[in-house]
Amino acid sequence: MVSIFFHYFGYFLFSSLVVQVNSQLCHGVPQYGRCSSNTACGCLHMEGALDIGICGFQWVMCSELTPCDEIDNYCQEPDRVCVRHPRCHERPVCFPVSMMDSKVCPPTKKFIPLRASGKYINPDARWEQNAVTVAESYQRPDGTNSSTGVYFPMGLFVDDERTVYVTDPNNHRVLEWKLGASTGVVAAGGNERGNGAHQLNGPSDVFVDKETDSLVICDNTNKRVVRWPRVNGKSGETIISNVTCHGITMDEAGTIYAVGFDLDLVKRYRKGDSEGTIVAGGNGRGSRLDQLNWPQYIFVDRDHSIYVSEWYNGRVTKWVEGAKEGIVVAGGHGQGNALSQLYGPEGVVVDEFGTVYVADSVNDRVMRWPKGATQGTVIAGGNGQGKQSNQLSHPFGLAFDQDNNLYVVDHWNSRNLGFKTNYEQDPIFAHHVNQIAALAFLQPNDVSQGFDDLYNSLPQILHPLLDYFEDTYVGRNRTQGRAKTMFEIEFWNMHQRTTDHLMRTNNSAEA
Repeated sequence: MVSIFFHYFGYFLFSSLVVQVNSQLCHGVPQYGRCSSNTACGCLHMEGALDIGICGFQWVMCSELTPCDEIDNYCQEPDRVCVRHPRCHERPVCFPVSMMDSKVCPPTKKFIPLRASGKYINPDARWEQNAVTVAESYQRPDGTNSSTGVYFPMGLFVDDERTVYVTDPNNHRVLEWKLGASTGVVAAGGNERGNGAHQLNGPSDVFVDKETDSLVICDNTNKRVVRWPRVNGKSGETIISNVTCHGITMDEAGTIYAVGFDLDLVKRYRKGDSEGTIVAGGNGRGSRLDQLNWPQYIFVDRDHSIYVSEWYNGRVTKWVEGAKEGIVVAGGHGQGNALSQLYGPEGVVVDEFGTVYVADSVNDRVMRWPKGATQGTVIAGGNGQGKQSNQLSHPFGLAFDQDNNLYVVDHWNSRNLGFKTNYEQDPIFAHHVNQIAALAFLQPNDVSQGFDDLYNSLPQILHPLLDYFEDTYVGRNRTQGRAKTMFEIEFWNMHQRTTDHLMRTNNSAEA
């Protein structure tokens, strides 16, 4: 949602209409396409623009809408804007701005798939190779494990406040580390092994359900999925019984997905569903594309495609919703340590561009596989098995926080590591980011031309970053292909704001 001061352009010509409205633009959304949590609202395309509109209430009386001026699409009536509304008139009509207000058409909340970052990750992004230890185990003199340490941890989740949750299966508990904490606390279980409501038995994965403010835990050996309150949680509630699970996740509708290596399948459990539906595998153990072989962890994207890491097949497969077989998106060339291979893949995360990030456990590394790539690149580890800050030993769980920092469960080292994003090691990318950030220092009259010039000169892969910066920090709204500006807005001095922001983060989407 943005506050826009604009002069409307009909066919990119100035009109004298000046309005102020809290509205939201819809980019790439079809005419009348959904753009709001209010289903009565739809995207009304702006006249003279390509695939850009304003989210507005669709059911305004057609008799109240007058056509825009035939020559320049000017609206004589105040506080109206020219849009296409073919249900009412074949010509563009003057639509009341009040019916485009965000109070009428609240924006839809963008769902961020679990363990993914909600921000743009540049395909060439790099992470500091010397990781920060977020959590680690140690033993007392008598040889027993510490009460706040992890021992061969497995599953991992990082919430919006950067609180880290990790499953500690050998101690039958889930531990929590708040940002900056030197020790963890028991968040679930920790009451010895058992199947009571207050106990866990070999938990292997966990995530946070924001709606219920609870942990959802794969209680592996008990073959159940448990919901455990985050606040004053003394016991859990079994929400799925008799389930084979090693990894679990959830989509925006609250549907839970569980993968288990003993049955080589993934099941989907909608709310109230106790039986589940097979959505990947289930055709016996093997290497065919309709089969899985020792699947470990899963990731579900916004389109409900399921990504599965397969230990013995040395691959990650993508199962589009409704598909009967998967597509290999990483590995698939036998077990090995070549860049085209994986050996015992575990945790998997996918960004919005389809880039796959996978914990390549036996090779002691984390790899990135861009969409369509035949080989990956090492982004963490890969320096031999060990316990140095640049080494891993059988990485398992994988997650990003909302600043694109990468978290890895270092299984055999009984620790959790954080790899900070680092764009200073990418001088070409850093140069382009500086070019974009420099626009904040231009005079207002030069900003529009500056964006157009950069759009034509920067690599295409950086266009989303340029678009993000322009829309978020400057507020100018684009036509497809950036032919011309659609709005003349009131620019403000962004010098201090941009400087402060660049000091806070190196993240590409917010640089």
